[in-house]
Formats: sequence, C-alpha cells, structure tokens
Amino acid sequence: MMSSSKNSEVIDFPIKNLDMGQYVINKKNEESAIYDLYAISNHSGSLYGGHYIAHCKNSLDGKWYCFNDSSVSKSSEQGLVCASAYVLFYRR
Repeated sequence: MMSSSKNSEVIDFPIKNLDMGQYVINKKNEESAIYDLYAISNHSGSLYGGHYIAHCKNSLDGKWYCFNDSSVSKSSEQGLVCASAYVLFYRR
C-alpha cells in the first residue's frame, strides 16, 4: 500500500556500541563489528519539502555539534534520538 505521509515515529537507535556481528557473513581475523554513531542527517518538514540539519561528533574534542545552514552550535547526545533523524552514520 502506498502512503503519501511522512513517518514521524521515533526509532530508537544506539549512539554507542551498535553490534552488527550477527549480520557479518565473512568474518576475517575476528574483526569487531561494533560501531559508534558519528553523524546524523535530520529532516524536518513533509515528503514534498523541508529542511535538513546535521549533528556531527568532532573527532578531536569528542563533542557534538549542530550544523544548520550557516550556523554551527554545540549540541549533546541528549536529543539525538528523535523523529527527525533521517540518515545515520556509524564507524567502527
């Protein structure tokens, strides 16, 4: 069934220690399949238009920042898991 409305449900996702081990087919040298979130693209609006902002973790100072058009501000882990989270970026 087709839908023309945006899903606004909050999907709970881990910020640290996402274990993808059960999905790895060809494990090599017992490599870890544990990932940490380092960025999120958030979308607000509808299917037909809206606005994107990004939350990214600085690898040098370990702090989270919000990138919204021409402004950058400090943010925190609280509030990262929200209904506007659109694309999640993890690294091992």
